[in-house]
Amino acid sequence: MNHYLTRILAVVCITLGLCSTLNAVEPRMEKAIQLLQQAQASPNPVPLLEKAQEHLQNATGNKAGFKVDAVKTIKQAIKAAQRGGNVQAQIGQAIAQVQAGISAR
Repeated sequence: MNHYLTRILAVVCITLGLCSTLNAVEPRMEKAIQLLQQAQASPNPVPLLEKAQEHLQNATGNKAGFKVDAVKTIKQAIKAAQRGGNVQAQIGQAIAQVQAGISAR
């Protein structure tokens, strides 16, 4: 009887673990989006863009290539912002790429 309960408990634990993994939030990706949105409204977006880039680079997985694309877009936006250019379109593109990456999981 004790062996039977141990097996049931093991199956329940494994099932709960798998469910939590499948429904896991993407905190680094979500934080990157928040930082990118803040960068859109900031007169000096570079520090926020750099933090967003860092969060993306530390996010798990490739996200069907969207994560890599977003990092490239953010790097381009950083360079453009350092030259004094308008980076609103690039930030918007990066946000869309990150959102697509979250959906792609």
